[in-house]
Amino acid sequence: MGDIRMSVFPKIEHNGARVADVTEDIREFVRQQQLVDDDQEVATNLASLLQQAAGSSVREIDNLMAELDKLREKLQRDGARVQQDLLEYATFTQSTLQSTKVISESLRSRFPIHPK
Repeated sequence: MGDIRMSVFPKIEHNGARVADVTEDIREFVRQQQLVDDDQEVATNLASLLQQAAGSSVREIDNLMAELDKLREKLQRDGARVQQDLLEYATFTQSTLQSTKVISESLRSRFPIHPK
């Protein structure tokens, strides 16, 4: 390692300790820079992943809301139909009762019941 320092820093060879310190500082700086770059890449990847997940979730929620809107509209239509059917049934029942009463009175007048 001493030969490399001598060739890289030929004018500072008389202060070998200082050359070693500078070399170590450079190495440490490079290591830290790689860690920072790795952290930034991880953060960028994580942000991208979160955006994709959030985008998927938002789309899914939008789809569910649209589906629920359709179901609500169907329930409202079905409710209106059932209400109309009940009204028609009540009208029919009332008409049937009136017809039965008329028929019953007509039969009573034509064929009176005599107690024995």
